[in-house]
Amino acid sequence: MQRKVSFASGAALLGLLLAASGAAQGAHDLWASTAVYVAALLGLAATLLLSAWSTEDPGLPVASAPWAALVAAAMALSWRFSINPGESLLGLADWLCALVLFFAALRAFREASAAEVFLACLAPFLAFEAVVMVVQHARVVDPFNHQAPGTFPNAHGAVAFVLPWIPPLAARTFGGSGQGNAPRWYWAMGLAGALACIPLAESVWGLLCVLLAAPFMLGLGPLKSWLTRHRVGAGAAAGAAAVFLAWVLWKKLHVSFQLAGPAMASGGHFVRLKWWASAWQMFLAHPWLGVGPDCFASAYPAFRDPSAALNVRASHSLVLGSLAETGLIGAGSLAAFCAWWALRLKRRWAAVSDRWPFLLGLVLFASFAVVNVAAEYLATLLSAALCLALLAAPAAEPWWAPRKSAALVASALLLASLPWVVSPWMGSRLCVEGRAALEAGDLDRAARAFSAAIEVQPPHFEPERGLALVHAARHAATDDTAALAEAVASQERAVGLNPLDPILRLELGTYLAASGRAAEALAALDQADVLERGRPFWKDRLDALRRKLRRAGSDPAGGGARRRPGVIHPGRRD
Repeated sequence: MQRKVSFASGAALLGLLLAASGAAQGAHDLWASTAVYVAALLGLAATLLLSAWSTEDPGLPVASAPWAALVAAAMALSWRFSINPGESLLGLADWLCALVLFFAALRAFREASAAEVFLACLAPFLAFEAVVMVVQHARVVDPFNHQAPGTFPNAHGAVAFVLPWIPPLAARTFGGSGQGNAPRWYWAMGLAGALACIPLAESVWGLLCVLLAAPFMLGLGPLKSWLTRHRVGAGAAAGAAAVFLAWVLWKKLHVSFQLAGPAMASGGHFVRLKWWASAWQMFLAHPWLGVGPDCFASAYPAFRDPSAALNVRASHSLVLGSLAETGLIGAGSLAAFCAWWALRLKRRWAAVSDRWPFLLGLVLFASFAVVNVAAEYLATLLSAALCLALLAAPAAEPWWAPRKSAALVASALLLASLPWVVSPWMGSRLCVEGRAALEAGDLDRAARAFSAAIEVQPPHFEPERGLALVHAARHAATDDTAALAEAVASQERAVGLNPLDPILRLELGTYLAASGRAAEALAALDQADVLERGRPFWKDRLDALRRKLRRAGSDPAGGGARRRPGVIHPGRRD
């Protein structure tokens, strides 16, 4: 009894944590993701201590630890050689958090009742998510073609979050047995909310995934029996599904190629192929380690098709995004992790067969993630990780109970890492304070805030750039040449921490031009031009700066010829 209560408590906390991360804009904001990181560390520490002290606890799932460690090491290596280590650190933290919670959840979900408790905690949030989307549609507050994002920054992120839970809730709503510890209407509430989120988010691909998976949601046995008894009806249903799928694909391509109707900004739906092409080019330029976890947005300007969107956060494909961000080593480690679990589940299917709805939920998530936003938000990544843990927990043997001394030491180390975990959030707060002080004209307070951010958080370009702005403002106010030299030095450090950002290159060129270093200024401006890849606003501004330098007679090229000294190449790390 004590063991079941312990597992149920852990499952309830995991369900509430997942719901909270979804409600907090998908844990996309730094404050929310930091809170989830801290909760994950505390959960792992509690798991270690319970495994060492409890006489009824099975211990830790040691067989899965090496594979989780392999993924963590690959992600850490990709971060180490990232093109933007400050941003990439947050992507690394997301993956480590998902692995930690997955490892802890394997223990919590051992008992079938724990899975029911988890779903019972999550179901109300899925209904709440649908209500939020309805309100957003009523108010028309979303700028993205009226796609309601719910509590997420992106509507597709909300769909990726809810998809894994549709089959388990459907099984409990319509199944003749195994309805769990809640009445049928309770599961129906969560199911209705999850299903409603998909059309409310206007996700065509999400709708297709659910429709294609719908026949399997009641189990393979009932499906096979129905197909045997109703062959004609099954053929008619399959034909109707094929016609519907063909119509949707034709409609999407029809709009994408703009064969009918008004032209769509940024190329319509077809622009996604250009994002995929950018991801593929990133992978070809950095095949082994990628550009760094969560660094697609940082690298995108250097690989952007000139006709595609100016700024995109994600590649909209888990496969191409993993290759672009973590290379063959990172994507290969993820593939090895998934392959190991697939083989293990196949060998021990008898132990997990009653949890088949979670397998179907993972298939839904994976099908959606192939062509859409998925693991780019921490909440969606945790949703997939916990769904896998719910499926795999009964097959996670062997279990090992650590020594009490080892559990104490490990827990102490986890708690000691908390200041390092919260340091990016603290540095971000200091940067916000610095920008506010800079706008108010309080240069001394701004300098203190940015300098403190540099000391507090791991290397990040933002406080260095802010410090450069402060020094430039001092030069403008006092004509102090030393302040201008400090602005150049700070901006060069910012460029070194984020070399593919055209804005940083443009600002560096401006500071160098003010310092009289014409050749270096022109090189920086040309590099910004290459990275921006043809944006008209940039061309006008860069050409104006070049003309100003040449009118001063300081252009060593002479005659107004375009020079590109030291131009960076997007495939090379400077």
